[in-house]
Amino acid sequence: MPENANNAQPNYSSLPPTTLSRTENKKLLIFEPSMLLFMFTSFAKFPVFQSLLFEKACLGSGRFDQITCQNVSATHADLELQKEANHLLMASSLCLFLPSIASALFLGTMFDSWSSRKTLFIPLIGLLFADFNYILQSICLECSPYLLLFSDLVLGFTGGFTSIIGLFFAYSVRVTPTTFRPTRMALLEGSMGLGGMFGYLLSGQLRHLIGYALFFLFLTILHLIVLIQIILFCKELINNKNINTTRETTETTTIRNSTSSENLNQNSENCKWRKSFIFIKTCLLARELRN
Repeated sequence: MPENANNAQPNYSSLPPTTLSRTENKKLLIFEPSMLLFMFTSFAKFPVFQSLLFEKACLGSGRFDQITCQNVSATHADLELQKEANHLLMASSLCLFLPSIASALFLGTMFDSWSSRKTLFIPLIGLLFADFNYILQSICLECSPYLLLFSDLVLGFTGGFTSIIGLFFAYSVRVTPTTFRPTRMALLEGSMGLGGMFGYLLSGQLRHLIGYALFFLFLTILHLIVLIQIILFCKELINNKNINTTRETTETTTIRNSTSSENLNQNSENCKWRKSFIFIKTCLLARELRN
């Protein structure tokens, strides 16, 4: 529930179609820049992460030095190294995918029943912790490549990529009137495609220019910008379910009170008739006794 009604964001999910002004449309453009930055970092991270994982596996094998491990063509023929790197990549996918199933369902429930604004922070904070581990592992290339899986576990248990995208869409739909929703969905999907395209396009060049550590530091800064955007522009949604429940409870109480008052009136009328009947009967008995 919102702490302050003035800071609450209206929830348009159950309202009839309305007409928005241009200024209101601009105010609702909250998640498009955030989605663009997030998809850029996600698609830029995948190829660089695979390269980092392969290089750490190469150094961890103890058969090659750092210069040789940076030359992919020199190590491509080593089947044992390729096998280990593929196993690490599969383990990374499982560590990210399996925990995110339950956590995504839990975050969806929290978004509807607890706090829509605070729920958005959980996967983003997990994403930042994963970035810090990537930076540390990029600095210490000689460390075990299995330490990279810690980032996948943290991100998986806090919702994963699917939770971030799903919560962005859910919040956007809630704050968008029905007449503007098709445009909002098109803008979000366009932001996803544009961010993913530039992420794949620039990932290799950025990694070659600044190296692994600075590359993941750059991604961390972009994720911080996304989190700051959410903090500044996302307000707590007004829970229409609670409002409707309160309204239904009030109506039910009113109906019960009116019903009970009608019953009381009927009982009072019955009592009056009974008293009148008893009085008449008493008078008749007294008259018979006199006679």
